[in-house]
Amino acid sequence: MGKKICVFVLLTALFLCLLTACGKVDDKPNDKPGAEQNDNGTSSRTVEDGTIESETDTSITEEEEQAIVEKVKGNFSVSGKVTQVGSVYTITEAGEYVVQGTAEDAQIVVDAPDCEVNIRLSGTSLTCTTDSPILILDADKVKLTAEKDTENIIKDARSLQTDENDTTGSGCVYAKCDLTVNGKGLLIVQASYNNGIHTTKDLTIKNLTLKATAPNNALKGNDTVTVESGEIVAVSTGGDGIKTEDSDISTKGNQRGTVDILGGKITVYAACDGIDSSYDVNVAEGAELSVYTDAYSSYTGKVVTHAASTLQLKMRSALYSSSYRYAIYFYNTDTDCTWENARYTGTQNVSSGGGMWNMGGPIGMRTTSYAFYEVSLPKGYQNMTIYKFLATQSENSLETYAAKSSGCTVNTSKDTFLLSGVSSSITGDWTTSSSTGEYSTKGIKADNAILITGGNIIVKSTDDALHANGGEILENDIESLGNVTIQNGTLLLYSSDDAVHADRYLKIEGGTITVAKSYEGLEGNAIEISGGDITVSADDDGINAGSIGLLNRPYILVSGGRVDVTVGTGDVDGIDSNGNYTQTGGFVVTRDGTNDNSGNAAALDIDGTCSITGGTFISLGTVSRELSTTLCYKQFGGSSMGGGFRGYGFGGGTSATVSFSAGTYTVTGTDITFETKTSYNGLWICSDRFTKGTTYTVSNGTTSQTWTQS
Repeated sequence: MGKKICVFVLLTALFLCLLTACGKVDDKPNDKPGAEQNDNGTSSRTVEDGTIESETDTSITEEEEQAIVEKVKGNFSVSGKVTQVGSVYTITEAGEYVVQGTAEDAQIVVDAPDCEVNIRLSGTSLTCTTDSPILILDADKVKLTAEKDTENIIKDARSLQTDENDTTGSGCVYAKCDLTVNGKGLLIVQASYNNGIHTTKDLTIKNLTLKATAPNNALKGNDTVTVESGEIVAVSTGGDGIKTEDSDISTKGNQRGTVDILGGKITVYAACDGIDSSYDVNVAEGAELSVYTDAYSSYTGKVVTHAASTLQLKMRSALYSSSYRYAIYFYNTDTDCTWENARYTGTQNVSSGGGMWNMGGPIGMRTTSYAFYEVSLPKGYQNMTIYKFLATQSENSLETYAAKSSGCTVNTSKDTFLLSGVSSSITGDWTTSSSTGEYSTKGIKADNAILITGGNIIVKSTDDALHANGGEILENDIESLGNVTIQNGTLLLYSSDDAVHADRYLKIEGGTITVAKSYEGLEGNAIEISGGDITVSADDDGINAGSIGLLNRPYILVSGGRVDVTVGTGDVDGIDSNGNYTQTGGFVVTRDGTNDNSGNAAALDIDGTCSITGGTFISLGTVSRELSTTLCYKQFGGSSMGGGFRGYGFGGGTSATVSFSAGTYTVTGTDITFETKTSYNGLWICSDRFTKGTTYTVSNGTTSQTWTQS
């Protein structure tokens, strides 16, 4: 697995012209220059559309940090059997070592093979300008303890790392063994060189109050990171908040790469990924986890966003052929539309591996060659479809073409559409490109799987809030799963891309999940909902089972829980399955895109089959043309449902004429209730709560419809 480093360098005119907004990358490295510091020590950025409010850390101010430095002033000392050479204190034996006082340029080194060492900070301000202030070269296990009721600051005062071959420690606290950071005191870690706290083995944090700030990763354990308790603030101004690197099996048979958030209050501010795990991420009951990435973190540097007048198409150079050209069909309706031809602008090598920035560019990075096209972005159009034509075909046509994409809404928060397939059909996804490389800005990202069994979780990210990669061969020689499982907990998610994305299975078994903002709400190759209270707000599709390619056929299965989906305007779907939709239980309310005059938006859109045999399904607006006969007329009202399962529709198909105004609706004689904040043309409702021969009325006090179940 490639080393990933995303750091800030000094702002110069050179880098100012290279900066650009963060975008969607599944597992690409973070290589991001540029931070501009405010007077209070935090960073800020300007977002052109003004829709993103950054989150500011209020745990410990710069003034409070300086007060701590003044408070602990005194002669610096390290008790115990240490060897002192100048300002370097070396520990070579097992035992406890108490550190007190102030050292403006000193270092504690541990070189004690097979020994267990406990370094107890008891009112300490330790700074080093040449290496890691605490450097653990060799030991069995080391504990770094902030003693009860003490305040401690460890500061790495080196200049930003520009040479990845530097042999000094890569963190303010750097260890080559298992490291536990604990205690009932306060510890502030300030890194200006690379990482905050970094061990090449297992990192465990518990009990203490900790704030770690770094230009790269705030907290990094190559093998694992475990947070058991305490109050932790992790700040990365140019990298990931919490990170693991390895994904192989240890000599003791343990899987490496997992991030476990088991308890405590954890707040992460990251320029790139909030949590980036090389294997799994597990969040347990009792944890309070808040993650803010990129534009949502006030520590992220000022970024120059792309020009709003152009859109970029991007594909691997292997997919490029001069025998074809591309064009985009922008539209609101069949008559309100326009074509824009894509102009080929050449190929470019883009960073795709580990490295580090210096003033001349990236050092030691792997690169991938991409072909780029530029397209003028017309104003006022909500939807678009990408077409591929023979180069010899001069006229654009909706009927004659080599390949085309599915229709989608124009994502104004992204500047690039990355084409992953261009043969019989065009597939791909939105991203943001930079001439300096691409970097990931997800909230919680795992290279294998995410499991949430409880906790209170808030994520605000410019890329996916939760994301699991699948289909990659990890260091343990196993193909990654790409699964996200939510069993319990309370989640509040904001994302400029997907709120939850699973390359394979997205399973929701319980909990309260609120997607307050997203481009697409819930996305997976297969989506199974058996419990939970789920509310989704999305600009594009609310729930989408996509043809990601890891499973033979996408599908959505609802067997329990409550699901409520609201989507934006235009050609967007509430629930969209590129395969089947099956419901055997649960309660589902879904809505189509409002103000859509194309006739393509649907509350439920499927490419396969639909089977609803239990629970309650409510569709506000229209269903897709494919379902207007099979679902609305046969299954909702016909005898084929069986078992007393019945439904009814008002309006229907793509030509609904019955309008349902905003308000809270109830159905007489049942416990069915739902709410809508705007008007919709058409309502389909079916439920196993209905009984043949009974008369029902659905009403919000203003609008009502009555039917007798047949």
